[in-house]
Amino acid sequence: MIWFFERGGQYVRCETRKAADDAYELVITDADGSYPAERIPALVAKIEEGFDMAVGARHGTQQYDSLLRIPARLVFRFLVEFTTGARVPDINSGLRSFRRSQALPYFPDLCRGFSFTTTLTLIYILTGKYVVYLPIEYRERIGRSKIRIVRDTLRTLQYIIEVIVTYNPLKLFLLLCLLPGALALATMAWWAVTRQPTLLVVAAILLGASFILFGLGLLAFLGRRHPPDLSPVRAHRLASDAVPGRSHVGVMPASFAARSNEQVAREAERISR
Repeated sequence: MIWFFERGGQYVRCETRKAADDAYELVITDADGSYPAERIPALVAKIEEGFDMAVGARHGTQQYDSLLRIPARLVFRFLVEFTTGARVPDINSGLRSFRRSQALPYFPDLCRGFSFTTTLTLIYILTGKYVVYLPIEYRERIGRSKIRIVRDTLRTLQYIIEVIVTYNPLKLFLLLCLLPGALALATMAWWAVTRQPTLLVVAAILLGASFILFGLGLLAFLGRRHPPDLSPVRAHRLASDAVPGRSHVGVMPASFAARSNEQVAREAERISR
């Protein structure tokens, strides 16, 4: 058992990374008494059954202790469910169990703040992991919440968007192109009533913006499916860094140099003709 004396998801990340290599299953929870610790064996049992992550889905009025958090949670839940195409009962529950070996590869993309659990849930679902939800009682918190609503809400939104762009960018751009598309249809309906030529120009601009956003989404999707192979460059940089006093700046691999020389020769031959 690891106790955290600091707040924030950054400490969960660090201690999860430093956990023993033989730590097969991890359970995280808050120490404010809001999560029922007696439900931990049930979560661990789900992991042993074959699920990749077991999450305690909260119910009860205590999770809505602040009215200012309700709109943010609704927006986050809409983004997560729209992106994943699945129902997510609780996207940021602090009581969950998962395998350390499966979570470590995603650490570069996980949030470093309170939204560690939110981004972990989103990444697991987008990468095809099996996530199960168990209903739990959410109790009254002991002490005061350390969350700053405006700052932490914006940070959570930032990390959710980053995860969506990384793992399913087409859904984000599809959502963005719906707004100008809907405005274009509304403008055309208005033109049908008033017959003002200016409205057609506005509708065409909005429709073009919608198609551009959709095209950017397709490019982002293709870039994710077929990323450029940078392994030769990375290998060369690692080899250059391994040699004392040698820098990779201004140096290219022999294969790249040969390819460049061939291109120069062909260009010179074309000019001479």
